[in-house]
Amino acid sequence: MASAGPNVRPGLIRRLDLLITNLKSLLEVTDILKVSDEDLGVLGGSQGTYPVERLFGSGAQVIFLTKGAQGGEILTAAGSRFEAPAGVASAEIVDTLGAGDAAWRGLSSAPSPRAPRTPAAWAPP
Repeated sequence: MASAGPNVRPGLIRRLDLLITNLKSLLEVTDILKVSDEDLGVLGGSQGTYPVERLFGSGAQVIFLTKGAQGGEILTAAGSRFEAPAGVASAEIVDTLGAGDAAWRGLSSAPSPRAPRTPAAWAPP
């Protein structure tokens, strides 16, 4: 199983067309994709926000869509959608850079609900 999070950065992109071509190649081998609403805005270009559902046609089966202060969503190719609202911060938010990646790390490293829950079950043989 392969996962990817392209982190599209407009200030670093000189050729959006080349980025999209490379991203399509990446998506062909990606099962789980992390993408932000900002990424979708860049990928959509002058056409507006790129529809997240179109990414399923490229190969991804699960998409984790981060939406900044609005939290995120988990979408599946089978049509399921799960909302993940953002928690309320008790401090002023100065910069959200990395917040989506941190959420992605937590989600992608969480054990399956069917995984053993005892420390002994995870110990090497």
